Amino acid sequence: MAEKEKVDVILREIVRRLNEHLRRIRILEDKVEKIENDEITLSKEFLEKIDETNIKLGRILDKINELKERMNEFEKEINEMKKKINTFVTKEELAGIESYVSIFNPLKSKFVTREEVLRMISSFRKRKKVKV
Repeated sequence: MAEKEKVDVILREIVRRLNEHLRRIRILEDKVEKIENDEITLSKEFLEKIDETNIKLGRILDKINELKERMNEFEKEINEMKKKINTFVTKEELAGIESYVSIFNPLKSKFVTREEVLRMISSFRKRKKVKV
């Protein structure tokens, strides 16, 4: 009987250790399942963030293209302004035009009538005759 008790003790110890190992395995399985769930959650969040980032990047690229178009429009307008500026009158040209205008301005210029010219000619002739 002593042998049967030894066998019982050994079997109980084996069962106890087996139960302990099973308990540890269940704990490990729970931890692995939690890690897998966390990994799935993180993967989903990561994919969502990638999608959000791609959407934001697309918006940024759209804005950049819009700004490029506006810059091209500004460049065209600036080039048109440069062309128009080249057709403007310079200061020297304006001064020349002003001098011509002032010459022909009847309010500032003194014009001579025909009678005055004839009198001046006759006066000039009289002086010449006297001197000769």
